[in-house]
Amino acid sequence: MLSLTILLRNVEEHVFISLFTVIDTSMKASQDFGSTKDEVLHSALNLALGGEFINTKIYAFSRRTTSGLVYKPRPIYTNSLTLKATSGFFDGLLSAGFSESQTTFLDDDDQYIEQMSTNLYEYDSDSDLEDEELGTKRLMPMLNVAPPEEKEARYFESTSLVHQKRSSRTAAIPHDTSSRPCGRTVFLRSVAFKTLKAFAFYAFTGKLAFAPLRSRVLHDGVGLADPSGSVKAFHPPLCSPKSMYRLAEMLQDLALVEITKNLTPKTIMDELFSSFTSQYFFHFKTRLNAFPHIGFIEIRYPLVEKTELDYLLGSTIPSNIMLELSELIIKMSNGSQPHACHALAALIGILVNNHNTIRSNPPPPVSDSDCSSAAVYRTTEFIKR
Repeated sequence: MLSLTILLRNVEEHVFISLFTVIDTSMKASQDFGSTKDEVLHSALNLALGGEFINTKIYAFSRRTTSGLVYKPRPIYTNSLTLKATSGFFDGLLSAGFSESQTTFLDDDDQYIEQMSTNLYEYDSDSDLEDEELGTKRLMPMLNVAPPEEKEARYFESTSLVHQKRSSRTAAIPHDTSSRPCGRTVFLRSVAFKTLKAFAFYAFTGKLAFAPLRSRVLHDGVGLADPSGSVKAFHPPLCSPKSMYRLAEMLQDLALVEITKNLTPKTIMDELFSSFTSQYFFHFKTRLNAFPHIGFIEIRYPLVEKTELDYLLGSTIPSNIMLELSELIIKMSNGSQPHACHALAALIGILVNNHNTIRSNPPPPVSDSDCSSAAVYRTTEFIKR
């Protein structure tokens, strides 16, 4: 089974943030499809006018059960040339030489794909997955699909099951007599449907729209549904900035800006110790000769953790931090929040270092005869440090 890692690099970005938190960036495109965003859109329009626009179908999971099972893959219908002109990842993924991206009839019955599910979806708190309500009845059985074991395949594409099911039909596709639409069918099993849809929109327009973090909705009521129905058909589809941060390396700076904007004294503890910030992986490194193989835990998104720690310690620490830390430690001890250990250790480490720095460099003593305003100012400035 072939797997790929999504790494989208070397894209020059110019940021424009509107009232809708829409981020506009420039795009690189191949010469065949144009070199600017407008040329890509015009090329896509020419294809659409000729009836040849949709030639790719990409599936991604869209829902999550109350027990954490991820299911209900939904397809994005798009144009491969547009995606390939925007991203080198899709250039390789959708190329004719990629054996597991097979040409099929796009209107084929994909019921076997729609039944797929997994309880090993890596980002278990992905807010771009729709949560199933209690009592929901599913109309079809679900086939459990496990992701590959390789660490590098966190975001991967595999159509091995698709290929096995369709190999006979693929070979039988008539090349000159069929009028049915043909194209490539791909299944991205570690990306949410909403995230993929937002990225596909970005590939065409260079624009993103981020939804507020769940912690802000919970604590501040930000992002609650607008009864006036202000969302228009031409608006970019919303996605979580944390989910987009996972998906596209070239958009991480933009997503991190949005994550930081959502930090408040009420949400910082939720975000710092969330399963997203605390994601880690275990790997081996060769160290001393006496210990040739030692395992190490490495945080997956160190910049996010650092940003949130800087926010927490860079302003007035919330008065309820001790209560929240006590609750966190209880959750860690009973196994309901084991992932928070790295962020907690990092926080304690910073506090210890700050304490030791102050102890080893006490402020100069101020005598009764030296109570001038200048002396008081010097002492005050030292304490601020």
